[in-house]
Amino acid sequence: RHWLEAISCEVKLAVMEFVDGKSAVIVGSVLPGWRRVLLCTCVRAERWWRLTTVRELGMPALAGLESERGWRDKFVRLVRPLTRASWLGATTKHGLRDRVAAPQMFVGPAGRRVFCYGGWSRLGPQTDLHSLDVAAVAAAAAAGSVKTLKFVACHDKGRPVSRGAVQTLTPLWVPCGGDEGPSTDFVARCLGTADPGDARLAVAFGGAGGGYLNEHNDWKVVSISESRNDMEWTHVGRRRRDSFHTDELTSRCAHTATFVPRGDSESAEGAVFVVGGHTLDCSESLATVDVLDVASWTWSQDVASGGGAAAFVGRHGHSAFFCRCDGLGYLVVVGGGTGNILHGFGQGIQEFDDAWVLDPRTKEWHGPVQLPTPVGRHHTLSPAPRGRALVFGGGARPTADLALLDGVAVVKAALGRAVPPHALLMPLDVPSTGRPDGRKMHAAACLLPWLPLFLCYGGWRFGPHFSDLCLADLRSPDDDDDGDKGDDAGGGDHDDDAVTAEIDDDAIDDDAIDDDDDDDDATMDDDAAADNLVTLHINTDAGIHELRVPRNVFLRMVADGLLGLANPDDDAAAADG
Repeated sequence: RHWLEAISCEVKLAVMEFVDGKSAVIVGSVLPGWRRVLLCTCVRAERWWRLTTVRELGMPALAGLESERGWRDKFVRLVRPLTRASWLGATTKHGLRDRVAAPQMFVGPAGRRVFCYGGWSRLGPQTDLHSLDVAAVAAAAAAGSVKTLKFVACHDKGRPVSRGAVQTLTPLWVPCGGDEGPSTDFVARCLGTADPGDARLAVAFGGAGGGYLNEHNDWKVVSISESRNDMEWTHVGRRRRDSFHTDELTSRCAHTATFVPRGDSESAEGAVFVVGGHTLDCSESLATVDVLDVASWTWSQDVASGGGAAAFVGRHGHSAFFCRCDGLGYLVVVGGGTGNILHGFGQGIQEFDDAWVLDPRTKEWHGPVQLPTPVGRHHTLSPAPRGRALVFGGGARPTADLALLDGVAVVKAALGRAVPPHALLMPLDVPSTGRPDGRKMHAAACLLPWLPLFLCYGGWRFGPHFSDLCLADLRSPDDDDDGDKGDDAGGGDHDDDAVTAEIDDDAIDDDAIDDDDDDDDATMDDDAAADNLVTLHINTDAGIHELRVPRNVFLRMVADGLLGLANPDDDAAAADG
């Protein structure tokens, strides 16, 4: 232990290139000398924590954020179990007024803006888009006041999709920094430009009129730019009065439409999976799955099958999100119900408290998985990092409870693996003070991994619509809130022992680590591995110590100039290994 402490900082940083983030936190908790290196805010240390966060937590969209600091704290916060939250306040002067009928709220692929689309305002169903600067949300949270938060209208262009309540707008990227959206060349062709900039695509689909009546099947593709704060409706899609598209999709409302990236779908540019919804003036809840191939913009209808001992039951007002388990992507569908809730929660009204899993490769259902806590219809499910999601509101008597759904655990349970029920859906510990009213048909978004914050807006419960925008802090009260401030100032005190205690063995799932980064040494037998080691004699203040390292680590140290030869005349011998 003593000689490990005596190794120079440069050598320690070189060694860290071959250590995973979880192990780095553990090492820092027991070796003070290494802790100082891990907490260092130098360029090299920050780069290591940034790349470790991107690689191990599956967030490639964060790779370009080289100017940000505090990556070590960001990594720890993302792998630490989320158990608590606190509401910071609410405002009604946010630029959206009151809206219901499930306006769609989501974070842009680069984490610069929070967008809010559609919903039902005083003027009826809308197809407009507003945005909120994420930096402004961070400033409001730091100040402890949400009064400054205000959405601004995005510049729009083109002919929008037909209006409809509870209409979906599906961003064609994996949330929480995953991106994996259609290629830049494909986006450029869709927009008819050589350089689309940061524009990304989204698909609007379906919806209904007032009272859950008059569902339609119109859909259209729109581009969204975070940097320009604009939206442009393309010519790709179908409107009832247009003749350039002839397929007859089932008209539906209160469905889900989820993007599945290439590699987990049959499309070279990804696909949109539309599940359930109601049709025929809410007299029928659908169990069908229709798939939009993004590469060709063509639909396949009623593609799903299976369901084990029970078939997937038709529903609407449910939620769905994409997550990965053991390196494979799945669609997790949660809750929902049947019947028209405007007629009261009496005969013919049913609420589901289960979850189902759809394999997008085989189009087979797996489930059901019984959830320990009921998830009411028309709740919101906001994706969070590492296959988790925050669930808020919904049901006949919606509460203000906030819960964390573990999508990976749901997938494992649906595939027949033993998972304790409490690991599927875990209520967060939230103080009673400052809680907003329970609601349904509202909008919500989780700002992780960029900020540990949660937004919810609008909706209704029994009578009038809500017009408040509410902000919650997802950091535990005993978190080190000064961590990021300390990084910006060049350092700060950190309790790594407390951090390590909260990162359990499963904190970083094996399926979250990119298997492609494994090197060939991992498959060597013991003899081959021994032959691949190089013995170093490290001269420290405590004496000369022997250290055996893999040959590739040794070569990296030599290339970086971190090792000095005992006899410069032995260069040739050293080169021979």
